[in-house]
Amino acid sequence: MAPYAWAVAIGSFLLFLVQPLAGKYLLPWFGGGPAVWTTCLLFFQALLLGGYVYAHLLTRHLRPRFQVAVHTVLLLSGLAFLPVAFRAGPLSDAGGGGVLGVLGVLAASIGVPFLGLATTSPLLQAWSAIAVPVGGRPYPLYALSNAAALLAVVGYPLAIDPLLSRPAQARGWSAGLLLYLGLVLFAGWATARRAVGAGVDTAAVPGSAEPPPDRPDRLTVVAWFTLPACSSLLLLAVTQRLTQDVAPAPFLWLLPLGLYLATWIVCFERPAWYRRAWLLPAVFLSVTGVAAVLFLRAFLSAQVQIAVYAGALLAACLACHGELARLQPHPRYLTPSTWPSAWAVSWEAGWSPWRPRGCSRTVPSCSSACWPAWRSSWA
Repeated sequence: MAPYAWAVAIGSFLLFLVQPLAGKYLLPWFGGGPAVWTTCLLFFQALLLGGYVYAHLLTRHLRPRFQVAVHTVLLLSGLAFLPVAFRAGPLSDAGGGGVLGVLGVLAASIGVPFLGLATTSPLLQAWSAIAVPVGGRPYPLYALSNAAALLAVVGYPLAIDPLLSRPAQARGWSAGLLLYLGLVLFAGWATARRAVGAGVDTAAVPGSAEPPPDRPDRLTVVAWFTLPACSSLLLLAVTQRLTQDVAPAPFLWLLPLGLYLATWIVCFERPAWYRRAWLLPAVFLSVTGVAAVLFLRAFLSAQVQIAVYAGALLAACLACHGELARLQPHPRYLTPSTWPSAWAVSWEAGWSPWRPRGCSRTVPSCSSACWPAWRSSWA
């Protein structure tokens, strides 16, 4: 399990480390407004969704040894982008230097390496389900993945950015990607070897030769898709509110993301901590507080608004992810159950740059959308 754990941890760390680094390069080139970061989210989450779909198709339709071969080609093709360098040029002028310009610079700078990193969590979890002994579960890798991501989000503004120049950060990220590549290739080799030795190399994923005994019903599948989608929409809604109504400060882009990742860690590493009896009332109270802030924000300090929005996001994400942890899918269903959060943010982020300010999505409306998901998880 160690190679998988290290590969997941380093991959998640690099995946979230490059996001504020890219934002630091692009913000001065494109005006420094909240729409720049929202467009960056569009790029990152769209590729994250692409990585999840890629991992699902790979593990569902190919034998483990062919999975490793195909994934090796993808990772090695990312070496052409190293060392990573963000450059303003003709691409930054595409679409008048707006959304298409941001997307063009990101795609030309880190497109393929980021796509490879985006496959880490679902693919390595599926591979570890082959390699671990019978009865083992890869779910602790969820918590490890999000812990590494949270470390990157918190560590970047506190330690990495103050101590290292942007070129040094890019070189360090490139070196980390090489280490990650070696770990994934080793884990893939171990998976293929284990699959052949255990006689499961004729199936795409563990348990695909015969249906698992705990085949989910429709309501469970609905909950798998809607709970993470709701929490992801809340993440973007809170980020937009903070950057548009409070201040377009980089800290306010990273705070919601850090809270969002922390809830994944808590719910999947310590599921016993989740209690509906106190958390769902907390969600109701926090959303009520947000509604009050929306009407009274002209009379409230920035600190109060930040605290209320952050508290609402924390409570709602704990509720969504706590219910999701109770419905942990069989390893056969790992990859499709990871799509919704990326899809939701990709859709929302893709629409946000063109949405009129008055049509901004609010936290209460997103929280209301979570209610059917919670109801389906109770069934």
